[in-house]
Amino acid sequence: MNMDGLKDAVIKMLAGESEKINTGTFENDMTSFATKDDVLTLLVHLGYLTYDSETEEVSIPNREVSKEYLNAISTMDWDEVSKSIKASQKLLESLWNMNGAAVADGIDKAHNEISILRYNDKNVDGAISQLKSRQYVEALKDYKGNLLLVGINYDKKTKEHLCEIEKWKL
Repeated sequence: MNMDGLKDAVIKMLAGESEKINTGTFENDMTSFATKDDVLTLLVHLGYLTYDSETEEVSIPNREVSKEYLNAISTMDWDEVSKSIKASQKLLESLWNMNGAAVADGIDKAHNEISILRYNDKNVDGAISQLKSRQYVEALKDYKGNLLLVGINYDKKTKEHLCEIEKWKL
């Protein structure tokens, strides 16, 4: 259920963000929930969320707990969330495998679902050249390893995406 924005808060936290809560309304039981904050506070007590007392925010503490949230969501009526998470995982795997066609297909599907996206019409080689010439990778100068530079072109007429992936060693 999306009581008081609970579903939205969980989705936000699955994306790696934190959610501000008020722990003062919690009645210290497992049956009376009046707000999203009550549910999230109980999840802190149970160890399924981490609470930062300075910012008064909660977040998912680690990957293992995040997987448990995903398992729970898959058995609930959160089909659109579950599908979106699976699509994101598939897109990330395609990126790691440097499968430009599959990445472009995943972006096409996301674009169709979120029609507010706007793109500049730039060819894929131009996009990767821009990443290099503007030294965007400089922000990762302390990172030691490989990066994947991804250039995606969106054709305004055909509405199709093209993708180029290049390995970059720092």
